[in-house]
Amino acid sequence: MPELESAGGFVVVHSPAVVDPPLLLINAGSGPSGAVEYLAMFAICPQRGCELDWVSEDDEVECPCHGSRFARDGTVPHPPACPTFRGIQSAPTAVAT
Repeated sequence: MPELESAGGFVVVHSPAVVDPPLLLINAGSGPSGAVEYLAMFAICPQRGCELDWVSEDDEVECPCHGSRFARDGTVPHPPACPTFRGIQSAPTAVAT
């Protein structure tokens, strides 16, 4: 996928055969070992059910429906999403290039 070739690139995968709900795949850049890190998380806001967007310059996921931001670990650094909400699930994966 060309969207994932450079750091900050992302794509939302809509395929019930692969995963439902849609999956947000993100090229998170090089990690400490030098390997490219990819993040995978469900692309649906757990609070409003809207499709999430990746904001690469802030390294966060954003819900366009209410403006909440989620960090890579799923925490909520920018409400209005409930601050005690457990957040979204992410699965960081390092891939050697």
